Amino acid sequence: MHANWQPRRPFTFSARIAAKWTNENSNGISSKNNAQLISGRAIWEFAPRWDAALNLSTMLGNGGRSKYYGAGVELGFMVMENLWLSAGYNFFGYDDKDLTAAEYTSKGAFVRMRYKFDEDLFASKKTNKTETATPTSAKP
Repeated sequence: MHANWQPRRPFTFSARIAAKWTNENSNGISSKNNAQLISGRAIWEFAPRWDAALNLSTMLGNGGRSKYYGAGVELGFMVMENLWLSAGYNFFGYDDKDLTAAEYTSKGAFVRMRYKFDEDLFASKKTNKTETATPTSAKP
């Protein structure tokens, strides 16, 4: 589940939660595991085409007995409308292909491209200029 909140123009906050449960039976060995991911991102658009972000996350496994943390920073540039190219660095992190497929959470440098899709993406560029005139009532 993803959620975004923009309290005012230059700031956006994103949150994400995810979970998985696995049961593996292979070669006579049985294994069960579960994991939960909680992550947050604070984005600041400090210039018309630039933004900076702080990323924080945690992944809990085995009923909370395993804990992994991630923290990093990111700098983004808007190449064209809704298309961003970003570079960042995670100071520490973890990897899980199922829960973190869309995000880079491993320790180290990364580069990514992101595109913002919204309700206007498939809207027609033409605007309908014909409007029905509403008659006004005259007062006596």
